Amino acid sequence: MGGGAVNWDVQIECASHDGAVVRVVGVIDTETASGIEQTLHDKTPTATGQPIHVLLDLASVVFVDLSGLDALLRFQNSIESGGGTVGLLDPTPAVLWLLHETHLDGASETMLTTSTDPDSAAAEVR
Repeated sequence: MGGGAVNWDVQIECASHDGAVVRVVGVIDTETASGIEQTLHDKTPTATGQPIHVLLDLASVVFVDLSGLDALLRFQNSIESGGGTVGLLDPTPAVLWLLHETHLDGASETMLTTSTDPDSAAAEVR
């Protein structure tokens, strides 16, 4: 668990040599964003010479602000710079609202794709 006054966690739900489903829990805001971003990098498997594919399970994210979104975008950019992909799995209404308000809800290729089916999402990284 990370965070100060606000609890958060990052857990690997499913991992393979070229990808992972990673669950983010709690609040992603100014106070927690850098710790969450660092933990995402630390816990995401890296495959030498192969792009990795990461699905961020955001079903347990209760709040995200612009600092949190920025951290997720930096993580995405890092993964994509190696040829990988990042997608969102089951984002909460709070996450969807921020994506919509910032025009990153599918109208642009800048942000992550979304899915609500954990089984098919996990199959994508196996």
